[in-house]
Amino acid sequence: MRKISPGYVMSSARCAVTRDSSARCALARTGERARGPEKALARGTATAARSRVHRRYRVDEVIATGGMARIHVGRRRSDRHRVALKVFVPPAGAERRFLDYMVHEAKALRAAASPAVVTLLDHGLWLGRPTLVLEWLEGRTLAETIAASGPLPLDRVEHVMRQLLAAVATLHARGVVHADLKPENVMLCPHAGGERVRIFDLGAAHVDGVGVVARDEVFGTPGYVAPELVDGGAVSASTDVYALGVLLYELLAGQPPFPGAELDDVVHQQTRQRLPRPSAVRGGGEISDALDALVATAMAPWPSRRFPDVAIMRTAFEAAITVTARTGADDARVPAETTDAPTLRCKRSA
Repeated sequence: MRKISPGYVMSSARCAVTRDSSARCALARTGERARGPEKALARGTATAARSRVHRRYRVDEVIATGGMARIHVGRRRSDRHRVALKVFVPPAGAERRFLDYMVHEAKALRAAASPAVVTLLDHGLWLGRPTLVLEWLEGRTLAETIAASGPLPLDRVEHVMRQLLAAVATLHARGVVHADLKPENVMLCPHAGGERVRIFDLGAAHVDGVGVVARDEVFGTPGYVAPELVDGGAVSASTDVYALGVLLYELLAGQPPFPGAELDDVVHQQTRQRLPRPSAVRGGGEISDALDALVATAMAPWPSRRFPDVAIMRTAFEAAITVTARTGADDARVPAETTDAPTLRCKRSA
């Protein structure tokens, strides 16, 4: 069994979005200019990057702390625009490795750039520590939302999942697998006409099949890590399909399907226990068998039994949510005493 490293950060980081479109364009251009320091850092010459972060940004208080990094709120000196800074805190002797982590995450953020992913503005060293400068996001994480509200109304589940599935499909089309999708890494930001999903924390991401950790390690969080990764399987699009299934389960049920903090215990549940139906946990008869089956297929313990890709999962979700809305979940339900989730049969593309 592989050892698992803690997820990067940050469940409570309130990073986020400027509401001014012209400012967003300016920030995107700033992000483009950040490519020079990455080359310098990769060569081990970080002088330019060190002065860059000091010169351009004021770093203020810590707003969240994780196992590998801290999130600070800060200001861009030129216009006092608020930013979030992810400052890696390497233990003694691990400075070079953490520098590699920062460079890798910067590469992943640029490859994944889209309206659904937090924007990288800059990166370099701050007080000698690898630092990512990110846009500031206003809103709540999905974890905070579920903790405050419990199961989400079905129309909100539909709104959030459509955005999530589209966002992850875009990542995969660009060669990026997030590999650490969880409620703490998804922000719901106020937006005209509703709320916008924003994904962040791409420290564990694989870009064109390349990650940043050793072969015997996997970054992630128990309950969201696909079971095959713990046994030495490779990160793939199926890794994110599994996590999307867990996210949908939590949106519907208001709780994780396999709770627990110990990896061995959670993996045992994932691979040896039947998945409880979200409909049985939620109650109220709102969820159709089709939606139960979709969750079970996405969360199948073996990748070969999951949706082959996120695009097919999107199609299945649209069909399942339509059935749920049309029938009020009374469509030929299995007997109430049966709580095990059924699965869908998926045709794999050639």
